[in-house]
Amino acid sequence: MAHFVVAMDKFKGSLGSREAGEAVAAGLSASSDTPVQVIEIADGGDGLVGALATAGLSIEQLEVDGTPIDVATFGAEVVIESAQLVGLVRGGVRVIDPLGASSEPVGRAIRALLAGPRPPQRVIVGVGGTNCTDGGLGLLRGLGARALDEHGEPVPPGGAGLSRLARIDTTTLDDAVRPELPGHTELIFATDVTVPLLGPSGAARMFSPQKGAAPEEVEVLEAGLERLAAVLDRMAGTGPADSVGLIAGSGAGGGMPACALALLDARITAGADLVLTAAGVPSSLGDARLVITGEGAIDRQTSHGKAPGRVVRLAEAAGVPVVLIGGRVDRAAVADLGPAVAAWYSLADLSQDLGDSMLHAAEHLEAVGRIIGRAF
Repeated sequence: MAHFVVAMDKFKGSLGSREAGEAVAAGLSASSDTPVQVIEIADGGDGLVGALATAGLSIEQLEVDGTPIDVATFGAEVVIESAQLVGLVRGGVRVIDPLGASSEPVGRAIRALLAGPRPPQRVIVGVGGTNCTDGGLGLLRGLGARALDEHGEPVPPGGAGLSRLARIDTTTLDDAVRPELPGHTELIFATDVTVPLLGPSGAARMFSPQKGAAPEEVEVLEAGLERLAAVLDRMAGTGPADSVGLIAGSGAGGGMPACALALLDARITAGADLVLTAAGVPSSLGDARLVITGEGAIDRQTSHGKAPGRVVRLAEAAGVPVVLIGGRVDRAAVADLGPAVAAWYSLADLSQDLGDSMLHAAEHLEAVGRIIGRAF
């Protein structure tokens, strides 16, 4: 039966994926008799585990440094969400430390899983929404490795410490993740963007300002990541053409996958694809009349791994038109998403200012839903 599919990602600081979707659905139902299916989505960032729970995966709790976090399990695989440990927003509070924030708690979480009664064969790490820009060196340290300066002393944690890095001692790594040993646990990074570690679209220059980095701190972080990439390339035997600094997705989460890609035979997958498949989005599009998707910002990142961008691609393949809704919308980004996008709406056009838009996001989304219901 023909129906509307509503697959909204979160409006950070205002609404979660489910809340945003239900607000749009309320508006659609008020102005149209077409049935509505709401699907909770996410990419590799905050909300990943919650979306997988809604899709039917089992949820367990893991204690890391005295803090319980939720992890999703299916078979011999476990999914952890970095944002629960090193998120830019935790407990409703922004955690700003652009030079000092470290990914080490994520490494310790993986190690806690490996030490548990049922060590997983694969650990999938959702890496979006983090406050750190350390190239995953902290994660490696959390797994037992040592990061040393030229005098053999440990370098400080976080992105600032990368400038002193001379070598990484992997002899102290947890045996369970050593790729040369049989039966090792595979690490997979579920990314929310496909950007590289280095360069103008990389972890420091594109994303660290969103994490509170001032212009001079951005340059410190970029230089540190360049030094880290040089150390990793030397250890992995790679050169300028195949440097870890250029791998698509290595810059996600402040570069969190980088060290593991180079030294632990880790690999990258799209976090959005993981969730959309688990939630059954592809099969839901078979009889869909229209797909409505969006998030807080529709911008140049949307077509580079973000969940709404993936929804657009799936809808395009199924021949279903798409309507985009964003808290704010970049027209060029809409054009990048192609002809499947039949219309778009920006909540900023319905509000006097950003604060009003965030405070009344549910009301604005419901109002847009009414407009879409009448138009389609």
